[in-house]
Amino acid sequence: MREEIAFKNPGSVLANEKLDNPGRLRAKLCLALLLVGFVAVGVKLVKIQALDHEFWVRYVDDQRRTAITIYPRRGTVYDRNRTPLATSVVEEALCVARPRVTDLTRLAETLSPYAGMTPEQITEKIETTKLYLVYLRRGLDVDTAKKISAMKIKGVEFRSESSRHYPKGFLASNLIGFANRENRGLEGVEHRYDADLAGESGKQIIIKDSSRREIVALAQTVKEAQDGSHIVLTIDEVIQYITEKALDGVVEEFSPESAAAVVVNPKTGEVLAMACRPTFDPNKPSTSGTERLRNRTITDVFEPGSTFKPIAAAAALERNVITPEDRVYCELGRMRFHGHTFDDVHPHAEISFADVIAQSSNIGMIKVVSLLQPETLYSYIKGFGFGNLTGVDLPGETAGIVRPPSKWSGLSMGSLPIGQEIGVTTLQLANSFSVIANKGVLMRPYVVSAILSPEGEIVKENRPQAVRQVIKPKTAETLTMMLERVVTSGTGTAAKLNGYRCAGKTGTAQKSNLSTGGYVRGKYIAVFAGFVPSDDPVACIVVVVDSPQGKYYGGVVAAPAFREIVQGIVNYIEIPPSMPEEQTAPESDSSILLARRHQPKRGAPDPAASRSREDDGRPRMPDVKGMTMKAILSSLSIYSLQFEFEGSGVAFSQSPAAGETIANGQRCQVAFKRKDIP
Repeated sequence: MREEIAFKNPGSVLANEKLDNPGRLRAKLCLALLLVGFVAVGVKLVKIQALDHEFWVRYVDDQRRTAITIYPRRGTVYDRNRTPLATSVVEEALCVARPRVTDLTRLAETLSPYAGMTPEQITEKIETTKLYLVYLRRGLDVDTAKKISAMKIKGVEFRSESSRHYPKGFLASNLIGFANRENRGLEGVEHRYDADLAGESGKQIIIKDSSRREIVALAQTVKEAQDGSHIVLTIDEVIQYITEKALDGVVEEFSPESAAAVVVNPKTGEVLAMACRPTFDPNKPSTSGTERLRNRTITDVFEPGSTFKPIAAAAALERNVITPEDRVYCELGRMRFHGHTFDDVHPHAEISFADVIAQSSNIGMIKVVSLLQPETLYSYIKGFGFGNLTGVDLPGETAGIVRPPSKWSGLSMGSLPIGQEIGVTTLQLANSFSVIANKGVLMRPYVVSAILSPEGEIVKENRPQAVRQVIKPKTAETLTMMLERVVTSGTGTAAKLNGYRCAGKTGTAQKSNLSTGGYVRGKYIAVFAGFVPSDDPVACIVVVVDSPQGKYYGGVVAAPAFREIVQGIVNYIEIPPSMPEEQTAPESDSSILLARRHQPKRGAPDPAASRSREDDGRPRMPDVKGMTMKAILSSLSIYSLQFEFEGSGVAFSQSPAAGETIANGQRCQVAFKRKDIP
């Protein structure tokens, strides 16, 4: 009834009387929901602003801040004269920030020539990755990077990187090794001294805006990068080149499976050169197989053949079982020993022990050493360093193979004196001959003379280290005289250099089959080991040629390479001849090619180099007559000339003539003669 009245006459409802209204209920419900929402938001804000404030600050910072590693500059590797052999250069990496790219087609077409990729390859690489930054190419020079930046392509960025560069290319690559883009040394000196060369990485925080663009002004360096130390090698760049050139000649003429050579200063143990063939370009190590990367002078083991006879002879001389003048009957070239027949290449009847060495008689050597006890021979073998690591500061060295007398057979006393049943490395053999050259003292070989701080101050310096006195000085002197006879009238006459006393020994050994035992049919190891000048040695040289084709005797294959290295060294160091009466006019085949690709020397420019340019700015050949070889190399080191030197002493003729224009890579011939020759 009340509803009917109210409907017909709304004003009749009492003022304080309320009726249910669906609209009003909905309004109340919405208001309640809003209040709940405001309360929830308020609680959340309180939680974010008060309770979880630190967490969200860190979260936002992490979104805007990115930590990047600052790579240090890797230290430089120098030769003994501070010529850079391995350096670090700054290069740019071409990158694309994927989210910032607005026109992928245009970007791909524009960057294609610089990235070395087709536009389709660039497009696919960017579209198929979820990474923010896509690397298209590394190793761009700074000028090219600036050229690309000037195009203002949206999304293109660059990252500076320190890249390893080897300015001499293949030179000494097996010794130096190489480092990768992550600043890690992987072979050779780069690996052995990686901790010193690498330095310490730094850390930088970069700030990005909401579009992920870097705000350069807000970058923060947390830790500065510490550049790596520098390494100074004992290697001489010129002697290294001379050695490698000699090996190249052997490879070209005899096509061996491999070849190796070492040059050591016998008085100090400094390694002056260490070369291998085949080799590799450290600027492109990935293009070479692992066989080319190893340093064969310290890893490859071979039977030394007759080059081991001086070590056995040293034991016999030391124990006074024979003298150089004593006569030995060599059975006319054939002898049975413990059921095995030994032969001589050149049959002999009765000859002196000195001639046993000079003529490389296997039978004479076996007869003499059989007068010793096996333990005595073994003690001298170990004393010369065989069967042990030399201690050279390079990775991957092999100790060789030397069995104790308890494992010898009855035949061992016949095999060992002629260099069989034993495995040695090229460096071990060089070290053993250095003992003879150094009055019986064994030195520890080393390739790094000093470590320098990034500022160039000496941090650590290696000094010559004597290991032990192996034989008496008198015995070493006697052996030297016997080895001189090898070169003057024995099997090593191809190693003779007129005017200089050389001592050495040839060796020809069947190639051992290390996997199955025995020997590889038809394959030989040709070796020559010696030192010069024998009256005051400055270099001990060993040349090893594995499986030469055609001729294979050490005196034919390895001895000429030894002579070429000796010729280059005495010319370069300017060693006067010790036997002037033998000095003859230089022969064309004894000339050496010294390719000096030096960086400009620090300090004041050389006056001769300053005079070698005229007003037009073109370099001119200076007058080098009367100058020594070393002075010429120093004066013209700023040019990439290829020098062909003949003779020794001072220059008396040159080509190009003085005043003629010269160009990088041009061949320059200079002839030398001693001042006392008219």
